[in-house]
Amino acid sequence: MGRWDKKWRAVFFTIPENIKKKRDEFIKILRRLGFTPLQGGVWVHPFECENEINILVEHLEIRP
Repeated sequence: MGRWDKKWRAVFFTIPENIKKKRDEFIKILRRLGFTPLQGGVWVHPFECENEINILVEHLEIRP
């Protein structure tokens, strides 16, 4: 990781109750990646993470 560019990246999500296991896995991996919960389905991270999130969403098959 490089130096922080003073920008926060936010992930906003709503994952329905009927796929709770996927939601729990998504949150578990966000934590491992260093994300911090801000409020409910809003998590923040201080570094670029778009590629990682896209890979995670595709892997869990949770893209709407």
